[in-house]
Amino acid sequence: MTAQANERLIFEGKEYGMACEPFNQYVTKNKIELRLVAPCTDLWRGYFGEWEIIEDKLYLTKITGHGQIRNEEKYNNSRLEQRKKVEDGIISPQENGNLLRILKEECMEDIELSLNTLFNSNDKVFADWFSGTIICPYGDLVHYIHMGYESIYENDLYIEVLNGLVIQTTTVDNRPPSGKELLINGIKNFFDSTMRQFKSLFFDEKDKDELPGAYGNFGFELTNPIPVRSYSDGYNYLNNLRTDSNNEIIYKITGTKYSQNINHSSIFSNGEQIAIFYICPYQARTSKKAPAGFRLVK
Repeated sequence: MTAQANERLIFEGKEYGMACEPFNQYVTKNKIELRLVAPCTDLWRGYFGEWEIIEDKLYLTKITGHGQIRNEEKYNNSRLEQRKKVEDGIISPQENGNLLRILKEECMEDIELSLNTLFNSNDKVFADWFSGTIICPYGDLVHYIHMGYESIYENDLYIEVLNGLVIQTTTVDNRPPSGKELLINGIKNFFDSTMRQFKSLFFDEKDKDELPGAYGNFGFELTNPIPVRSYSDGYNYLNNLRTDSNNEIIYKITGTKYSQNINHSSIFSNGEQIAIFYICPYQARTSKKAPAGFRLVK
């Protein structure tokens, strides 16, 4: 996939590009049949949205694009008429299935996306349907990747949103350390790793599910990451993680804070992003503690 054009977000008086698509949750949650036309290869989603955060609330201020949308009222009324014909024996159940597929296509209508055509509003729309993380890369380009929103910039702004309300913001520095910093950090990490291994052999580790001196919500904040022995143990930890309702999760590594050697991973359930976890490798042992709202299985 070609690198994609970012949607626009105004936050605290600054303009950002968004490496995510909050409007898709509206379409999914409301079960809207919407087929959009991609005008070019860098806009496969078929629309362009403009957003703004005002007093910690996320608003959609403009949306443009065109395609087709199903007229649900027309479809439902026609479907009821067709069901009556089945009950009266006018058409068979087999014919009904074929006719329904035809009816779905017949009820698709052309649409020009706007706040008016989608939300019957000429003003900004509160995005109370959206829960997840808005990712806003900014600064100079560090590494270009010709795919989706994968290119890496100097910084990432993470905005955690719940039902349209901003609950937390985090900034991550993606710039790799200089040669001097890399040497110092390498020596420091080697020393710290050696000391942790020593302590794990000769001292009681039962209270070390969290890093010493960590603070904040375990796993959810950079100041209290999940300790693991290695990158592979980090993957094993995530593979064994479930929601409290025992739903399996899907995850992907979405960034690294080099100076603290901490990764952050996006966590998805039922196709929707539900959390960002911070994980710190090269510790004495892998934590047996799960973040709030989750549990570990064997």
